[in-house]
Amino acid sequence: MHPIFFFITGQNLNSTRKNLQVPDEPAFSLLEIASLIEAYFPGFKPMLQYDLFRIIQTDVPSIDAHFMRFMERCVSIRMLGTLDFQFASNKVTASDAITDLLEKLAQSEAFIEFIRSLRDYHETFAIDRVYCTANIPRKAEQLIKNCMGQLVSKHAGLAAKLDDPDVAINAVVTYTRESPRKIMLIISFCSTHAHFKDYAERLAKNRPVFEIGTMNPPLTSLMVNICHPRIDTGSLVFDPFCGSGGILIEALVRGIYTIGLDVDWAAISGCVKNLKYYNKGMKAGFNILHASMFMLPFREKNRATSPRFDIVTDPPYGRMESLKNVPLERYIEEMMSLSSNKMCFAIPEDTVAQIFAKIQENLYYEIKNMQEKREHPGFARAIVLIEKTH
Repeated sequence: MHPIFFFITGQNLNSTRKNLQVPDEPAFSLLEIASLIEAYFPGFKPMLQYDLFRIIQTDVPSIDAHFMRFMERCVSIRMLGTLDFQFASNKVTASDAITDLLEKLAQSEAFIEFIRSLRDYHETFAIDRVYCTANIPRKAEQLIKNCMGQLVSKHAGLAAKLDDPDVAINAVVTYTRESPRKIMLIISFCSTHAHFKDYAERLAKNRPVFEIGTMNPPLTSLMVNICHPRIDTGSLVFDPFCGSGGILIEALVRGIYTIGLDVDWAAISGCVKNLKYYNKGMKAGFNILHASMFMLPFREKNRATSPRFDIVTDPPYGRMESLKNVPLERYIEEMMSLSSNKMCFAIPEDTVAQIFAKIQENLYYEIKNMQEKREHPGFARAIVLIEKTH
């Protein structure tokens, strides 16, 4: 097993417009990361630890470039890397703690021995980034970069090269969540940075076609990743209430083939325009159907010839929609009849009890997880993940 860590976003993904605080449990991030690891290593159940602020740690069976690229689709993270070295300081002030950590780094025989081994295979290096979560002096980031750079140059003899170095070194400064708090320095020699954290251009207001009430990333991104279809397995994402395509866009930009459905022709037309706009340079494709989900060929009797798919959707509730007077439970029941592998969908928080009762009546699906997403003081969604059992 190989230790790895994820440096997660400072945004509280369970609550709109709030930052993550030390006591908060980053439930969405934990679920998303676990789901993606399970997708990459079928049958493996990761044991995630959240003892350090904004750092999730776990062990994985193996680490290679393909795994790192796969995990880049994770919207929760800013960086992931191998957990190569970590140092702790008990000093009271942040300034004293940084000085203490740098002294421990320079005196670490294990660290010196490791960087000496780099010269056998590499010629150049760069101190890529130093992420800071702790309330430390502004100059600390540069002090850490200077210290690591001097140690690598002195003991490994590598030349500094900012553009495409042989070795890119990253570090994170954080602190323990439990009191008394310790400031921690984590160093990674094999890491990557997430590409999907900047989703501003995919917000509803910035799409070619805007629709009132549509969901936005990062919530739509999380829902796609929680269902975690792998590109290399031929699976696809199906949204039977696609609207203007908010969920399908997030699947598409991750290279996942998508199918959307809606009874509203105006919504379908807008969805096609949006997907064409965001599909530039993407290898994945999409199909959009103007039809009702109550009249589909994706039924149990056709399972042998139907493609493998996961449903990710935001069904109609509490707003204007084309299918009027249809209870929300009826939508959920119909979705379960489509025999998808997994389903991730949003429902109003006050409907959770009745929807859960409907799911429990079904012999083929079980509830895997439910997370609350607080949109504003008067409204919260529940994001529900269910999976087919047999």
